[in-house]
Amino acid sequence: MDGDLPESDWKIVRNLHEVALDRFCQRVLADIARTAANGEQKAHTRFCEIFKIVEAQDKEIEWIFSDLRRSSAMEHLCAMRTRGLLEEAEFGRLSQETRDEVQAFLADPII
Repeated sequence: MDGDLPESDWKIVRNLHEVALDRFCQRVLADIARTAANGEQKAHTRFCEIFKIVEAQDKEIEWIFSDLRRSSAMEHLCAMRTRGLLEEAEFGRLSQETRDEVQAFLADPII
């Protein structure tokens, strides 16, 4: 990925970042609620499972959402896109150039 986004896309990414973060947190909270509601498990078992969920998702949230900068926005976009945190209409707000770059990276990631 070659770095900085066009200014117009940067403004959109800052907005999408908030939307995707909220969507991510909603998913985590839903997982926690399902785990907490599982009456077939003892309370301590559920607590331990919830702790594991929070611990794992804390690492994910850090990686996907922390330290958003214009120079790192493409990486953040790819992470949000990979995890299904952006709806097609939201992703479609970005320029064709940016969408193509994200799609190209996701099709052939360099790891």
